[in-house]
Amino acid sequence: LSFYIVSRLVPDGQDSISSSIGLFGGRDGNYIALGGDSMGNLQTLVYHEVSHAIDYKLSGNVDQNYMDSAWSALNPQGFYYSWSYQANAADPSWDYVYSAFDNSQEAYFIDKYSKSFPTEDRARIMEYAMGMYPGSGYFTSSHLLEKLEYISWAIRAGFDTQGWPETVWWERPLNAF
Repeated sequence: LSFYIVSRLVPDGQDSISSSIGLFGGRDGNYIALGGDSMGNLQTLVYHEVSHAIDYKLSGNVDQNYMDSAWSALNPQGFYYSWSYQANAADPSWDYVYSAFDNSQEAYFIDKYSKSFPTEDRARIMEYAMGMYPGSGYFTSSHLLEKLEYISWAIRAGFDTQGWPETVWWERPLNAF
């Protein structure tokens, strides 16, 4: 996996994000490009993009948007990802999105962006578990904790973890409650 810092990332294709600051890609999932204009977010950006690389590896190097029935069951009943960055951006619904100001609804997603694709959902969870915890309240949501638990299980099942500590950095929220 190679990292490239580029001056900026330019949208490519109809469903591209207009303001991308990071990108995982390549024919064999072999690079991460980081926009040089986003260095203030570098740490969490790296966590997010590495999560996409992990998804790619766990899918057998086929599709980082894998979604099995177990992952699907972690979402609200009747929920469907938009499967489009543009459709997600146009959707006015903030249902099931975490809000520090309104706890009247259970949170299943870190933010609205998480509702675009399964891989973005997982990447946001990993980004915040790695870079924002414990300084955020996201993991007070039992649903977000369940998703993090699933991600941790998938990583431990899919990689050689010999020599890893009992609790790795992103698993800290799982041991806090």
